[in-house]
Amino acid sequence: MILTATAMWGSEGLPVRIATRNGLPPEFLALMRTGVATLLLAGVALFRDPSVLRPRRSDSGLLAFNGLLGVAICATGASVAMARIPIALTFLLINTAPLWVMAFSRVFRGEPVTRLRLVAAGLGLCGVWIALGVGTAAGKALDPLGAAAALVTGFSYAVYVYNGSRATGRIGRFRLYVQTFVWGFAALALAIIPSRGLGPILSAPLATWLSAAYLGIFPTVGAFGLLMLALKRISGTAAAIGSMAEIPFSMFWSWIFLGERVGLSAALGGILIVASVVLISTEPAPEPFPAGTQRKT
Repeated sequence: MILTATAMWGSEGLPVRIATRNGLPPEFLALMRTGVATLLLAGVALFRDPSVLRPRRSDSGLLAFNGLLGVAICATGASVAMARIPIALTFLLINTAPLWVMAFSRVFRGEPVTRLRLVAAGLGLCGVWIALGVGTAAGKALDPLGAAAALVTGFSYAVYVYNGSRATGRIGRFRLYVQTFVWGFAALALAIIPSRGLGPILSAPLATWLSAAYLGIFPTVGAFGLLMLALKRISGTAAAIGSMAEIPFSMFWSWIFLGERVGLSAALGGILIVASVVLISTEPAPEPFPAGTQRKT
């Protein structure tokens, strides 16, 4: 499930480039893709379980926080980064997420930082370092805003993964999934529409709308849905490390569709990242706990 999700995430580069080259600001692209995702999920919820669309006061704080970081900031940061720096570099910087998830799990849940996780994360980060070391930006000066946006996206994704692995038992997996997007879309709409209106969206060409629709359906609803299902079977840390597989996928898609060449260092880095994913896949699945009990640490 994680590998299928990463293949979808890795394909984001082309539609993002199409939309931004047609003049759509990255923040409006984030609004459009989350809007498509929210409408799709709301439609599914109406048929499957309409009650998940009604927020519960006790869960509103967590859902709003998760939606703000995991959807609104994550989508906006990724759009800004991919519009300003190479696609492969964007995903390399985003994949600092496993360290954050590992830290969150240790501090807030007492989850052990096992030798397997340390080695897998170390392999992955070495792959990131090697790939960044030789001209991933093709000899050009690194755009600081694009790099910062990618790093913020990695942190936001880590929050989403951690909350997804922690809160599903209390809130419900499907409710958490739907409500996170509802809150995230609401946060983006309130931040953008009152001050800037809907002009860029209403005047967007068909190619931009198709790009936003693709991003909303596949890398957003499809990939994050697979992530939520995967978190039922593996830990948040394992999911975050496994998500590093989007880097080789992003390199492949960027080479096929955008002609962005992958140097030897990037290829070596990708091999190490794949090795880290294979290693973490050997981690045993978390043991189920009866309802009402807590994990002992």
